[in-house]
Amino acid sequence: MLFLYSRAYPEEIREHASTVLSYLTRQMAEQMDSKTRQADMTVVEGCLLGLKDYLSAFGLPEEDEPKEVIYDKLIRLSLPPSSTEGHRTTFRCSVDVFSEHCGLFSQFVVGNVRFWFKILKQWAFSRNRDDHKTGWRAMLAFYRCSSMYYSTVRYVVQPTICIRLSTEQLNTFC
Repeated sequence: MLFLYSRAYPEEIREHASTVLSYLTRQMAEQMDSKTRQADMTVVEGCLLGLKDYLSAFGLPEEDEPKEVIYDKLIRLSLPPSSTEGHRTTFRCSVDVFSEHCGLFSQFVVGNVRFWFKILKQWAFSRNRDDHKTGWRAMLAFYRCSSMYYSTVRYVVQPTICIRLSTEQLNTFC
């Protein structure tokens, strides 16, 4: 409920934003990193939905630590739809968070281009209609994110063209 409130009235929650983010990441880590019990996927899904609302309202701080933690969780929860029999909505929610906020993680996404392309392609070509829609949204966000990142990085490339011409062809050009 607090997360929906933060999306609707971000100025009211702004002073508690860092507390909300730490709570979300801590709760997801507690559920996913537990070695003694199985993760409660409904709690993880709730955290993902809250994270989606939080990111829409506040974005992420400049330091890389929260970005890295959240990105790591998104990778772990972005399994292909064929292998997600149990809590498919949780994994779909993870891909949905990725599709809406891919730009925040562009520095990490570019390092895992092959992984994301392979996973998102499976989501986009899923037979399940909801997975298909979420997969295409994520695939478009992935392409947009990658192209924006590569357009801002400057490459110095000196093209070298090697053309083998006979002396007769060279004389016709000159």
